[in-house]
Amino acid sequence: MRTLLRGGLIAALLVALALAVGSDRVPADPTAPLRITGDVVRAADPEGPLRIATFNIHGGKGPDGRTDLARTAEALAGVDFAVLQEVRGGWRAGENQAAELGNRLGLQAVFVAAERRWWRDGFGNGLLSRLPVEAIHRVPLVNTQGKSYRTATIAEIGHRGETVRVLAAHIARGADREAQLQAVCRLFLSLESPAVLLGDLNTSADDPQLAALLAHPETTAVVGAGDAEQGGATGIDWILARGLRRIRAEVRDHAASDHPAIYAELELLGQ
Repeated sequence: MRTLLRGGLIAALLVALALAVGSDRVPADPTAPLRITGDVVRAADPEGPLRIATFNIHGGKGPDGRTDLARTAEALAGVDFAVLQEVRGGWRAGENQAAELGNRLGLQAVFVAAERRWWRDGFGNGLLSRLPVEAIHRVPLVNTQGKSYRTATIAEIGHRGETVRVLAAHIARGADREAQLQAVCRLFLSLESPAVLLGDLNTSADDPQLAALLAHPETTAVVGAGDAEQGGATGIDWILARGLRRIRAEVRDHAASDHPAIYAELELLGQ
């Protein structure tokens, strides 16, 4: 009996240890290869503008508390390239919300994990593309506060005979926000033009760092959540471009998330 009790206690301790380890949120491996999944159902218009969007999908959950990726996909209809934040991973490889949205929209998808939990890449960002993806690079952002792991992604996509560099970012709200935003702004300006910065930057136009980037002489197009048609912003979701001009922009909000989807049509300067 004593042996059975000892064995049961050891088993309970091992289970408790496994639960403690598995439930802990840790940063995703930044060196792990990124997989492009899915197929493009309809090619991009070879003569058309670059149709691009950023959307913090909040795991597909709307303000009504209901998770419905059909609503998320509706807000992204017609895009050539989209960056997503707050994307949930799946239990098996290739099963995640980015892949599901790619399947719904007929686009290729990439899940870019920022954190691991329960022995899997469980949370991060996503890319959806109708255009050829020539390269993808993951850039972890500084984290000194708690378990809020963030990462930026650089994708190189082909558009009308040019390579467009797309920097996608999700900036933290807390004490690391300033350092993360500084790193993202510097990285954006270092990219060869044409380049686009998209994402949930968790800051508005009166932030000194963002204000400087908006006023930078190389910044040629700005779209913000506050007023997409005018390019102003009181919101925190942004599209900025260098070497491209804005043709049209809109805020798409289909109650699919606690953020709107920000959409813009851009064209290359000189074309």
